[in-house]
Amino acid sequence: PSPPAMPPLRRLLIWAGAGEAAAWLAARELLLFWCAAGIALCLLLLCLYCQRQSVKDVLLLAMILIGFSGWDIVGQIWKGGWPLPDHIEWWSGYFQLRSNTTALFWAYNQAIPCWLMSALLLLEEDMRSYGLILAAALFYAPFGAAGSLLCVCALILRHIRGGHSLRELFSLQSMMPVCAIVPILWGYYRCNAGMNGKIRLCWNDYGGLTVGIAATWLVFLCLEAGPYAAAVIGRERKEPLVYAVLLTLIVNSPLAVGEKGEVAYQLSAVMPALFLLMCLTAKTLFCAREEGARGARRAGAILLALLVGAATPAVEYGRAVRTIREEGTLFAVADEMKTLDTKDAPHNFTAGGISENPFFRFALR
Repeated sequence: PSPPAMPPLRRLLIWAGAGEAAAWLAARELLLFWCAAGIALCLLLLCLYCQRQSVKDVLLLAMILIGFSGWDIVGQIWKGGWPLPDHIEWWSGYFQLRSNTTALFWAYNQAIPCWLMSALLLLEEDMRSYGLILAAALFYAPFGAAGSLLCVCALILRHIRGGHSLRELFSLQSMMPVCAIVPILWGYYRCNAGMNGKIRLCWNDYGGLTVGIAATWLVFLCLEAGPYAAAVIGRERKEPLVYAVLLTLIVNSPLAVGEKGEVAYQLSAVMPALFLLMCLTAKTLFCAREEGARGARRAGAILLALLVGAATPAVEYGRAVRTIREEGTLFAVADEMKTLDTKDAPHNFTAGGISENPFFRFALR
């Protein structure tokens, strides 16, 4: 078999005479810049949505973006006790809603596009760019784009209730990117080995739904989304997006795609809904601050909920600090697997039989 293709930047640097180590260092630095730029854009869009521009409010939004998470610490202490493990999101054993920080640690390449997609959809004044936004997100986060559909339907309903027409959604501006991008990406993703797996409920990997798993799922949803849902619904009970977000978390949290034990869809499909829940929570917090004594109590409750949730990213940062101390360098990276062209590569991230696949037969011709 032919060797795997090099990334363009690495190939360019090696062609220019740089060594392997220098090429990998440059690639990591460029990736760091890409992530920083994406997070800065997310924060900017969050400020636009909440209509905040003072330094104090922007810093508060930045802290919310960093620390937003469910109450994993409560679930972990309930199920596993003390001391805490390195990763507390899996306290339930079956389900996980990642904190923003955890998503950046483990799936930054999907999390940042999911957040940008969600923020752009939320801020659009009409539906003419919906097709472009969703189609562009498919390049990075197909599971996230698929998991956002209920929220997109709620946003469409909001626009219709505001006097907009469905013609905007099916306009040439919206549909041209969909028609140009989706067929190509569908052919490409059909090569993925995980696409051959069935869509199933995660508890099928454990012998089926039992009373114990059902009870854990209920407690999990209450701890992960309940505190923020209670705060937001109190003010936005007529907002369909709130219910679409909660329904998305309920529906997608137990869904699995691919081989047994694979959790990529479970974790990625809920990312847009979690980001939207954070946006709604942040806006509710700022509005509550301006509503007198009753609003101040609500704002205090939201801040307390955010503080409890922030224990999850705190654990992630603690693990990072320990790793840096053990490695003796700030540049501790996990570069052991530099290619997926290996027998140890996760099945869901590889391709099989590409020589027979119509997409690759056409692309490689």
